[in-house]
Amino acid sequence: MSVIFSRIKLNTRQVVTMIVFTLLATVAQMIAPAIVSRMVDCVSDSKETMIIVLAIVMIVLSVVACLTNIAATNLAAKLTTRFSADLQKRFFTGFRIFQHLK
Repeated sequence: MSVIFSRIKLNTRQVVTMIVFTLLATVAQMIAPAIVSRMVDCVSDSKETMIIVLAIVMIVLSVVACLTNIAATNLAAKLTTRFSADLQKRFFTGFRIFQHLK
């Protein structure tokens, strides 16, 4: 198995970019509960402008999380498609070589 995976090369730049996008989406989703708790505190203190600001921040974070999830999923689909095509090519090329040896 390690022989097969050692011959298949992944685009390191795309893998790193996918990981960064996934991390950004995760961080954006994890910040949302903290913002909601601040909004609840602002409601009890009657700070309407702060509630509006926090709502805008939540909307922006949601959009960022959505876009980075889309980008990460798109990159993952491209990487796995290329990886499986390369793996299939290597496998069947090797299989044909072994059949000629018999």
